[in-house]
Amino acid sequence: MIKKYKYLWGIIMVVLLVLVIGYFSFNQKTIKYVNQKYHFSFNYPIGWEIQDNDSGPEGVNIKSISSDEYIIISYFNSFPETSTQAPLDKRNSLREMVGYDMTDIEEIQFSNGVAYKGIFTNEAIKLVDTEVWAEHHGHVYQILFSKYNGDSFINNTKKELTEDDLKLIESFKWED
Repeated sequence: MIKKYKYLWGIIMVVLLVLVIGYFSFNQKTIKYVNQKYHFSFNYPIGWEIQDNDSGPEGVNIKSISSDEYIIISYFNSFPETSTQAPLDKRNSLREMVGYDMTDIEEIQFSNGVAYKGIFTNEAIKLVDTEVWAEHHGHVYQILFSKYNGDSFINNTKKELTEDDLKLIESFKWED
């Protein structure tokens, strides 16, 4: 009789374990990315690809497999090295610097600090995207939320952040 109960409890435990693992496997919607070189981490959606940025500033690119959504996180060692339009003598303050490139700038909570979010426009190539700029230990980080048509960013517009974009911003953490 006792052997039957042990056998039954064993089956129940295995079934519960399978259900718990299955629940968490099917409900996981993001993957954590940790960049040890630049000391940050964030969560990005399942169904997106991530790769090192091999052109332009150092950082990472995150691309949706199923849409034209595209995110670039760039790292700059210092203010003078940024790709902003601000004159070098105006690159001492992050807020002042981004004012040369963006409109509709707002201060947002970002990884236990603040960052600046705004709209970047390049009329020459008909590009409008949303950017977030943050500073950490003298280094500057740019998160660019755009659309990519498979060939270029030209003629693309992205003003509103998606739910996935907002979740990435909320999950962004400094790893030091």
